[in-house]
Amino acid sequence: MGYRYNRPLVGVGCVVIDRGSNILMVKRRNPPGAGKWSIPGGHLEIDEDIFHAAVRELEEETGIRARPMGVVYISEVFTSSRHYVILDVLMEPIDSLDSAVAGSDVEAVGVFGISEALNLDLTPSVRGLIEYIVGNIDVIRYRDRRVLDLNIFKYD
Repeated sequence: MGYRYNRPLVGVGCVVIDRGSNILMVKRRNPPGAGKWSIPGGHLEIDEDIFHAAVRELEEETGIRARPMGVVYISEVFTSSRHYVILDVLMEPIDSLDSAVAGSDVEAVGVFGISEALNLDLTPSVRGLIEYIVGNIDVIRYRDRRVLDLNIFKYD
């Protein structure tokens, strides 16, 4: 493939799930996946760690603040001009997901039950992520505002 860049681009995805097992989703405005539903996220910047990138991207795209808990999923996306490596970070919301507003990079925001989200027109990588979460949702439990178990890590 004739890639525009000579190495993969690193992106972060924000997996924001509330105590009611609802997930925050965004409808993408830009490629790849323009017009499809996804999780908030974007490119890692130089000298930025993945957790700071996740916090920044989440706030930029939705106005929501959340605490990063750990990487739960890794995927790769290949387009005609780029190769992305995406690290999805599980995040505990500080703000109510209902207060999310669409930033300039997204067409819309929505809060959906995790299983319900599978009915959306999803990007392929996020479909894989959500299918994996649905199969392992029993390990995402909150107690005293902490995630009990992050043992849902998967490389796809």
